[in-house]
Amino acid sequence: MEVEQLACCESAGVGLQMTHWSIRSLALVARFALTTRMSG
Repeated sequence: MEVEQLACCESAGVGLQMTHWSIRSLALVARFALTTRMSG
C-alpha cells in the first residue's frame, strides 16, 4: 500500500516538473519571438 502511494506521489511530482519546464520554455520562446520581431 505504501509503495503504491509513494509511486503515485512521485509520478505527480514528475508531472509538475514537466509542466514547470514546458511553461518556462514557452515563455523563453515567446520572448525570443517578440525580440526578433521587434528588431527585424
